[in-house]
Amino acid sequence: MRQYLVSQHLHAKRAGLDLFSIRSPDQDNALRPDQPVGGKTADGVWNPPLPSIASRKPAANSRFSCRGSIHDPVSGRAVVYESALERDLAYLLLTDRRIVAVHDQPPAVAYVRRDGRTARHTFDFLVETVSGARIAYAVKPLAKVRSSGIEDTIALIRRQTGDGFADRFEICTEQQVPRAKVADARHILRARTCRNREDVQAMSQVAAGVRGTVPIRSLVAMSGLPPARALNAVVNLIDEGGLELADGTHIGDLAMVRLCRPAMAA
Repeated sequence: MRQYLVSQHLHAKRAGLDLFSIRSPDQDNALRPDQPVGGKTADGVWNPPLPSIASRKPAANSRFSCRGSIHDPVSGRAVVYESALERDLAYLLLTDRRIVAVHDQPPAVAYVRRDGRTARHTFDFLVETVSGARIAYAVKPLAKVRSSGIEDTIALIRRQTGDGFADRFEICTEQQVPRAKVADARHILRARTCRNREDVQAMSQVAAGVRGTVPIRSLVAMSGLPPARALNAVVNLIDEGGLELADGTHIGDLAMVRLCRPAMAA
């Protein structure tokens, strides 16, 4: 550890920086979420996130895989994933306002294969939309779609189950999960978790005077809030439909945003 600190100090000196003379911020810049991050309060006691309702637990990590979970601030539970692609899709699904519920690793669906044998398939996600439709997602890297036989599996399940399990079946590859949109979704999910009602109301008043498009950093500066809290409030407004990103931009200090109509409500 000491060697790391010495190395860090030498690199900083070469760059003309003195890490020991950096002043602390003049104001508290920490986020102040209305609810404890990761759980809900009950009689003043913090509760951890609820466990995942997945029908199976992800296998242990290997050198070539990615396992983990994401906290859904809406349901208060963990959503598990078994690959980086599943993780990225989970962020998009959890932040999609058209979706009201995300079920990770739903119960396996039984079907009859072409050779007459019975098999079972577990979809990666089953979501419920505001319209009541259910959509099942199978996540596969594009290079493995054909060799995995997932297209034929889904065709058989669709034919044999009708709408008993899902109204639509989708195969999701990296083409449907752009990195820029995933980055936006991660910002939005974090902002939901750390939402502060008073900060959002204050930013709403600032944004109400916006004409045309402005960079997010300008709204942050005009708000008078600490930068981290101001940025979080801006992302909340983007998520809730008060502000929208200009075409082709993604969440960040220099991103351009404009006011949505009708007027915002925090």
